[in-house]
Amino acid sequence: MIWHLSSIKKIIRYLLIISFFPFSIFIFIGIVILSPLILIRIGKFRNDKIGHLALDYEIYLEEKKRKIKFPNKLFLDIWFKHKITCNQFLLKLRYKNLYIFPNFFFEGAYFLIKFFNLKKFNPERLNPDADINYVLGDSESKIKIDINNFENINREKLYKYGLKPNQKIVLLHLRDAAYRGFSDFTDFRNIYHKQNYIETIKFLTNNNYFVIRVGRAAENKFNLEKNFFDYAFSEIKSDQMDLFLAKYCYFCISTCSGFAGLVRSFRNPVLLTNYIPHGHYDSYVKKNLT
Repeated sequence: MIWHLSSIKKIIRYLLIISFFPFSIFIFIGIVILSPLILIRIGKFRNDKIGHLALDYEIYLEEKKRKIKFPNKLFLDIWFKHKITCNQFLLKLRYKNLYIFPNFFFEGAYFLIKFFNLKKFNPERLNPDADINYVLGDSESKIKIDINNFENINREKLYKYGLKPNQKIVLLHLRDAAYRGFSDFTDFRNIYHKQNYIETIKFLTNNNYFVIRVGRAAENKFNLEKNFFDYAFSEIKSDQMDLFLAKYCYFCISTCSGFAGLVRSFRNPVLLTNYIPHGHYDSYVKKNLT
């Protein structure tokens, strides 16, 4: 019998959850007993996908600031993170605003909360990436990046690939199966004809915009040179650079992808194309167009 590394990791994870389950029962009973004094809520933190890690918690923090559908008594929200982290740099920034712990500490208590349907002990929103209260449109960005010369360091890297000083950056993100592999569940969102975007790219580059195709992986490379950079195939890809591009872009053209959520988190405009299902399109912010 051959044991794969992923299987071993999964077994270790479940063993940790089981071994901590008595502790989870103690936590569960504790938060129920303490609820008249302080409401402690436990939620599953979505650090596995960039759209959720970015957009879900921008909306959450902004609604918390405005006290929209938040408890009107003393409360504490605790989150336990997913085993996969899509962007370590952004996760570290989230630690500054949220109480986040490893999953084996609180996953058992979360299970009990869901099992008994105790919704008041769960801070998760029904549609966490939907800005149904329109809080992002008139708010300043909460993602504060306090690294000295953050902009200059990353902009200097792009100068080597053709970006000129004061030139506006337009991002292009075309979702395909390269990043996470093929899945029947998500394949309907993928783009298979990237050539449909070449005319748009050329229009932008001819008008002196610097177009960057973003993404950590892509199936096919664009063979364009003027004012164009295929970041998905470059050596400067990094968690930090992803946030720089989302923060300082003029706008982004995106298909159904999480990167659009990262751009929206910085309150920058997004044009969404080929959006499926149609009824899920983002109609919450004036800066978005579908």
